[in-house]
Amino acid sequence: MQNHNEYLKQIEFFLTDLSVMERAKLLSEINGEILEKELSELQAPIDVANQKRAEHGFVSFVEKKKFSFAALFMKVSALMAILCIGFLSFIVWKFTPILKIDEEKNRVTILGGLIDIDGDAGKFKIFDEYHFSKDSFNNDLQANIALDQDKDEIIVKFNSGAFTLKNSEDGEFKLDCKLATPAHKDVIQQVEDHVKIDLSKISGATCEFGIPEDKKITLEGKQSHIKIITPIFNSYIDIDSGKVSITPEEEIDYLFNLEVKNGYIGEFESSEAEGAYEIQVNINNGSIITK
Repeated sequence: MQNHNEYLKQIEFFLTDLSVMERAKLLSEINGEILEKELSELQAPIDVANQKRAEHGFVSFVEKKKFSFAALFMKVSALMAILCIGFLSFIVWKFTPILKIDEEKNRVTILGGLIDIDGDAGKFKIFDEYHFSKDSFNNDLQANIALDQDKDEIIVKFNSGAFTLKNSEDGEFKLDCKLATPAHKDVIQQVEDHVKIDLSKISGATCEFGIPEDKKITLEGKQSHIKIITPIFNSYIDIDSGKVSITPEEEIDYLFNLEVKNGYIGEFESSEAEGAYEIQVNINNGSIITK
């Protein structure tokens, strides 16, 4: 155990059965309680996790046992009995309609929207967590764009999707996207000082962007999962709901400006050094984690 961040990751393992929002709340409380303590003073991660679970009315964590068909059958039977006998009337009242299928929009909602599967957008939501898949997309968008000294920013507007930001290998801006619908003619616009990628009229997208060194990229949209991998560029993210995963380069300084109104922010080491790359993320509902 090298630092508090690793200690929190070990605690998070014992909270994995909770929802994203519940897990984020407990981790935030634990982080505040242990921040000023020495690692040698802290209890075992499982003891801390179970103590916090008990405070919030959750049962203690139990590691999953090896697969047993008999045990699985018993659990499924018990679950079906509980659902049929105890909660059927409540579910009908609380989550009407239980199942709604919209064939025209290729969409299925379950339990009044707690589970939302949007085939056209290539996304599905379970409670408050969004997942994206490019398997259902068959429209390609690819481009290589040389950025001169005066053109230093890429601006991406989108509706929903998954995006990976990494360093360009040859100094050009590269994009490789799978889209839910064909790209319109003005999806890529080059103006005097920036390049604009307008995906806002497309219901879903999964893209990989290669960003040249010392340039900057801005992403603005609704629901998304964004990965930023060892960047040597500046990043500005503004989304309503989703998750941003950041993998910093160990030998590079970063100035982090991170905000989540409802959710969780991991531990990031920010630097005020001259030349530090800026990573700014603003999320209404979701999480910002480091890997």
